[in-house]
Amino acid sequence: MESRYCKLNEEVFLITGNRAAIYNVLNKSIFLLSDEEEKIISDFELGGLVDTEYKKNIANEIKKLGLGNYYNTNIYIEKINTIPKWYEYLFFKPAPIINRVTIQLEDCQYHCENCDVKRYRRYCSCFVNEITNNRKRLNYNKYRNLIDQIKMLDIREVLFTGSGYNNRYNAKEELIEKCIEVGIKNIKYIQCYKDLHNIDYIKLSNIGAFMILQTDNKIDIDLLKKLKNLNIKFMLLIILKFKEEKIHRKSELEDLKIKYKIDYVFNVEEDNNEIMDLYNGEINGVGLEEFSQNLKYNRCLNGNIAINNSGIICPCLGLQEESIGNINSFFDIFKNNKLSKYWELSMDKIDKCKECGLRYACFDCRSLEIKLGANLFGKISCMR
Repeated sequence: MESRYCKLNEEVFLITGNRAAIYNVLNKSIFLLSDEEEKIISDFELGGLVDTEYKKNIANEIKKLGLGNYYNTNIYIEKINTIPKWYEYLFFKPAPIINRVTIQLEDCQYHCENCDVKRYRRYCSCFVNEITNNRKRLNYNKYRNLIDQIKMLDIREVLFTGSGYNNRYNAKEELIEKCIEVGIKNIKYIQCYKDLHNIDYIKLSNIGAFMILQTDNKIDIDLLKKLKNLNIKFMLLIILKFKEEKIHRKSELEDLKIKYKIDYVFNVEEDNNEIMDLYNGEINGVGLEEFSQNLKYNRCLNGNIAINNSGIICPCLGLQEESIGNINSFFDIFKNNKLSKYWELSMDKIDKCKECGLRYACFDCRSLEIKLGANLFGKISCMR
């Protein structure tokens, strides 16, 4: 048998370790490997020959799946990446890109149990209108000053959560208008449907703000029809108790072509095992940009900053105990690599994940892991 070489394509990555895997980042496919397959393909990548019948079978399968090809010489194929290697060696780097700044305003007046973090946890804690019991009126001059400061950064999105309504005026509207004034274009706000009458959503939609309308399973179809007829820019965030299996009035939502997402509320003590089953659902493939980011950065925390309604700055509202600064000295958070600890918390640094071949495709929420009992670098939910 003539010996040749087999190499994976530039868009195909071999990730070794426990449960080794091959990622094709162009078509987002992932292939799990046996220990023997991992060993042989690793040898191919290092220049090993296809010199046995078994190796030939593996090489043929690689070619058949469009993952690689045969070569007559031991060539080097550089992998594609959206973050070039030379970037790390730049002495002067551009200002960081901020994916999202989340600003938490006052509690709304309804105190629904869905938002009571002492009793329940949300699957997506970054979107919670959390009950904080902070009844102190916020100093909105500081928040207006904050917006003046963040406009100097490359910000992709500003997200407001909480009511911001204090029976005197609606601070949410005022701060959104301030964002528009300074040139911030992508603005979203989470709005409880019970509190909708306290905000001029027509005005905010007209100036470009996008509403994430948060509701329980008692979906008000008439209200949604009204919003649609007014051409309000919004999506629906449906909060389900974990034991609830179905969305009420789902067919009507689909008939109205209303975009919606589901977020689950669960009791940590009662629903622990079930939430882990949900959390460990199907793994989706990742494309080139996402894969490149996941190699170095935390797929959830990277580029995100949150300010709670006490003026504390943290990586996200679900990690308020990880304080990195306060609103009075915003730019101090960029000193001494305070943000790098969280932005660069890739799965390579998570104790249970760093040897797993699936780590660059798994969903990860540091906040939820801590709520389940892990530390910042731990993983409890994964049962693979």
